[in-house]
Amino acid sequence: MTACAGCGRRLAASQAVCPDCDRLLAPPAPDPTHGAYRCPGCAARFDAPVPCPWPENARWFMPQGVRPRCPHCRAFLRDRRWPRVSPWAAGALYALIVLAQFQLRAPQARAVTIGVLAVGLLWLLWRRERGVPREERYALVLPGQD
Repeated sequence: MTACAGCGRRLAASQAVCPDCDRLLAPPAPDPTHGAYRCPGCAARFDAPVPCPWPENARWFMPQGVRPRCPHCRAFLRDRRWPRVSPWAAGALYALIVLAQFQLRAPQARAVTIGVLAVGLLWLLWRRERGVPREERYALVLPGQD
């Protein structure tokens, strides 16, 4: 007979887990009535979304990103305050900066680089949804949206 390392109770086998200690060590279940944000899918509240790999069940050679997910209904969410930048937009910004470095003189290239970065930042701020209440920060990701 083996004893539990936490409470000292006898266990049936050496690989057995004490049910009382297991319940104490388990993470608490999320409370659907309290939280800073509200899920639009199930209307439950949560403090922070769970980051999950996207796309789900991808093969090992497929690149995966991380998307927020509701901890209650497991629906994928979209951040309405800070939208994601598409890889094409980031690549276009990078290409403009590299082109400015090779085509212009140093002072002009620096000014163009700062200007392009400022325009990119303003574009990001313009895309952001304004007037979104804090609890409705996240929206559902519909099928076909990426």
